[in-house]
Amino acid sequence: MRKTEPQTFPQFLRWLQAEFDDMDFYCRHAEADYFEQLQIGETVEQACRLACRFGGGHLIGKEQGVVTPREALVVLGRLLAWAREECSKGAGGTSLMLTANDLAEMLGIDLRSVWRRKADGTLPQPVQLGRSVRWMRKEVEQWLAGN
Repeated sequence: MRKTEPQTFPQFLRWLQAEFDDMDFYCRHAEADYFEQLQIGETVEQACRLACRFGGGHLIGKEQGVVTPREALVVLGRLLAWAREECSKGAGGTSLMLTANDLAEMLGIDLRSVWRRKADGTLPQPVQLGRSVRWMRKEVEQWLAGN
């Protein structure tokens, strides 16, 4: 069953991270005959189509020829690096992503409260970038406007 396609850039970033992590895991641990079941070409095609939708069309090359999980991992990694870079850019030097410290300062609460609110789901969902956790500034601002 195919996952729901992301509709926003933060959703795309989370989706791309999950696809990259899955492909990385399979490259490291799966048997070679299992790769046919992964639908690698479809995953890469979907990632490239979504990247074009969100402004990353300049990164798309000859991805249709991707046949191995390692080649797919390279393509997904390149798109993921671009998406992370786009998230870290901001107008006027303002980061599009917030750390837990940034969020605590913005909300006027302590750091421990940020993690507590994340755990109980009262904050917008953050983006996991490797071991780092970041909140999309735009999502937080929209959440604040709605509260």
